[in-house]
Amino acid sequence: MQLSYRGVTYNYTPPQVNYNSKEAVGKYRGLDIRFRKVSQPVVQLPTLDLIYRGAHTLHHA
Repeated sequence: MQLSYRGVTYNYTPPQVNYNSKEAVGKYRGLDIRFRKVSQPVVQLPTLDLIYRGAHTLHHA
């Protein structure tokens, strides 16, 4: 998916999220809702090495 922010375009690929096959059903304010549990949490690591007032941010890659 190609996005743009303040005239700069970039490609964004949303992470794939895997859910367990079990679903819980409930009601919230009179509406039926389904609860799904993520089988493996998605953790996105920073991809930029940023500098703020001469100090580098922690960057794990």
